[in-house]
Order: sequence, then C-alpha cells, then structure tokens
Amino acid sequence: MNSDKPIINWEELSTVKDTWALTSLISYELLDIADGKIRAYSLNYKNLNYNVQEFIESIKQNITSYVLNQRAIDAEERAGKDLFLTASKYFGKINPQKDGKFGELILYLLIESVLRVPMIALKLTSSPNDQVKGSDGIFCGNYLSRPAILIGEAKVYKKINPAINSAFRSLNRFYQNQDALDNECLVARQSSRYDCLSNEQMDYIYDCLTIGSEFNLAREVIHPVLIIYDSASVVEAKGADDNELISHLKCLIHESTVQHEAYIVSLLEKFSAIRSVDFFFIPMESVDVFRNAVFKAIHGFSWQNRNPRLK
Repeated sequence: MNSDKPIINWEELSTVKDTWALTSLISYELLDIADGKIRAYSLNYKNLNYNVQEFIESIKQNITSYVLNQRAIDAEERAGKDLFLTASKYFGKINPQKDGKFGELILYLLIESVLRVPMIALKLTSSPNDQVKGSDGIFCGNYLSRPAILIGEAKVYKKINPAINSAFRSLNRFYQNQDALDNECLVARQSSRYDCLSNEQMDYIYDCLTIGSEFNLAREVIHPVLIIYDSASVVEAKGADDNELISHLKCLIHESTVQHEAYIVSLLEKFSAIRSVDFFFIPMESVDVFRNAVFKAIHGFSWQNRNPRLK
C-alpha cells in the first residue's frame, strides 16, 4: 500500500503564505549537517535601524489563522466579532518574559512558510494564562518531499548556547519517555485544526498520528527548532545604508553560525536518540525588548503599565 496516499494536498492546508518568510526576514545561511539543517535569518533594516516593529506587525497579521480554524473564523464573522480580539485571548495577560507562546507562534509561521508543512494541532488550554508542557507545535505533511511528523521546539533566550542546550534537553525527553510521542500525537488527534476535511481525510490524519500504524511508521520524526537570541552582531553591524548593514551582518552571522554548527553537532552526539533537527536562528538586539513589544502589539498595552512595580 502507498505509505502516503494522495488523499491530502498538505501544502493546501497551510494557513501561512509561502512568501511570509521571504518578506518578513532576510535569509543568510543554510548549512547541511549529518542529522539536519541550520538556517540563519535576521530582521530587515529600515533607516539604519533593526526593524523589530515591522517584523512584529507581520507576526500580528497571522495570529487569527494561528489560533482559529476556518469554522471558528466563519462563526466569529457571522456574529460580527473582532477576529483579532478573539484570537488574542489565547495569549494570556502574563509576564512576556515567561510566556513561551510568542516563540510557538513564530515557529508555526516559519514551518508553514519555509517548510510548507501544516500545523495539525495547537496547544490549546482551558485558561490562556496556563503554560503547557510538551512540544511547541505538531505538524504533519511532506518534509523535503518525505512523509514526516514534525515535533517543534521554540526557545527565546538571551544567550544562544543555553537555548540550544535547552532545546536538545526538551527533545531528548521524547525519547526517554516512551509515551511522550504517543501523548503528543493523541493531543493532535483530539485537537485537529482541520474540521472541514472529509471523513476519509480525517481518518488518514488520525492514522498518520497513531503510533505504530502503517501510515505512522512510514513517517519520519523531524524536530524543527527555533532559537531567538540576543546577538552582539546586530549591534556591531556597520554600514552607510541599510544594504551595507545587511551585507556586514551577513558576514558576522556566517561566523557565528559556524560556531553554532559545531555546538549542535556535539549535542547530536551527546543526545544520540535525536536523529533529525532543522534549526532556525533569529538574532535580536534585545530579547527582553522584543518580548515586551510583542505583548504590547497583541494586547494593546505594555506589561510594565499593567504592573507599575516593574517599571
């Protein structure tokens, strides 16, 4: 039997435009390593400034499709409700320095836009203020033309090596706990985003996400990992205009990416159960400032204003 029956056109399930990454980020590097890939990006420069606000706006425009499936969107529109307001409630009014949902959102945008693999399930909770343990997104489709399930991790840290190390430790828990992957797939089956598919198509997705089934065994498990981190390179880049800044930053990022590669290879040797990774690196001038700015864009006020004692 064909292990990936042409029942579903996976790319058509994607809710993110394939041009999102091209227009929202600058791609610098793609390195092949023995067990995966390393992709380096940066934000755009505008008027000699690292353009965080424009990047945040591109994120904000996709929040509705991230949180709501098409049936929910249609229902909200019939009721005359503000779709963004409804979707933004998923992001609880909690300290942005402790909120992992921003990273999950950006990971979703990158995987659907760059890899063209749709997210199957979102970590929905009964309370938007809860932080849920487990993967940062479950995706199913064709990864580089190969049937795969993608279990994602997103880390937004000030320092890059601790972020990489934390990602590997999180992934390694899947292989230390025999039930971890089964539990992730069970969550995906119970909270599938695609309620407009036929029964046959939904059965196929369920089979792909049922550990030990024929269609599940035919799929590789890939771990896409997003690392957003503070980088001196962003500050140190020099240029008389935006293009020169980008060119200089490209050189600086190349140098740092080689170092990241060596560290990732060493951790792949240490955590031998982890077989396939696909890293996305995005440097920031300040992760703390970025987190606060995303919070304000989503909620319409700053966390510091909500909590005057933090000023």
